Amino acid sequence: MFEAEHIIIATGSKNTDKPFADCINTDELLSLKHLPDELIILGGGVSAVEFADIFSSLGTQVDIYIRGKRILRKWSKEIATSISSVLKKNGVKIYTEADFADIDKSSATVLSVLGRKPNLEGVDEGLVSIADDGGIVVDEYYRTKTKNIFAVGDVTENSAQLAHVAMEEAKQVVRFIAGEAVKKSAVVQCIYTMPEVAVAGLSESEAKESRIDYISAKQTMYSNARTVIGSTDRGFIKIIADKYREDTWRRVYVRKSK
Repeated sequence: MFEAEHIIIATGSKNTDKPFADCINTDELLSLKHLPDELIILGGGVSAVEFADIFSSLGTQVDIYIRGKRILRKWSKEIATSISSVLKKNGVKIYTEADFADIDKSSATVLSVLGRKPNLEGVDEGLVSIADDGGIVVDEYYRTKTKNIFAVGDVTENSAQLAHVAMEEAKQVVRFIAGEAVKKSAVVQCIYTMPEVAVAGLSESEAKESRIDYISAKQTMYSNARTVIGSTDRGFIKIIADKYREDTWRRVYVRKSK
């Protein structure tokens, strides 16, 4: 039992249940004492493509199996296609609309990356409202339904599940408690592959759904001297902007790390 004038719930998230008993999760993968010859990855989200990129670069044969039609379903098709192309170039095989029960797992290490869920362990659920995704419902100031109890990070509804986002949300709560004006800002979301991806702001589909009169522009990195010298990979920069409001600009970067 904790007592305080203000409480911030920041219990994070945990791996979802494994589909097979002989699967490992990301925590267990990072604890392996050897590099697997073959790695089967179940799932096609951010963590799945990041680990596929890492282990394929180390010489492991990587196969990705997803139930859907493409990887990175929460990201734009443009980004998903770009990352998919890079992974396949590195020897990664991607199987879509797969039935996990039919996968031959006999000679491979199987990694389950089927998402994470809010960690409500130790949280009195009577003091907070729980959303359909299992996260704690908060308002624009990260307040729960109970006065002076706040929640931030992965434990909240529709969380970006990014460490830097949770840290900034906690800072904003502290500023709010101290009496400072706070305002939610655009979140920079990242994929740490090679090339890396970073996006912030509204997507093109979100702009359309919001009936925003927007413009977009895309510049490939073929004409960038530093990229040409340092890499054979060619990324792009894309800007999606409201014609009349600069605060809705969205920047998308897909480029080779140096």
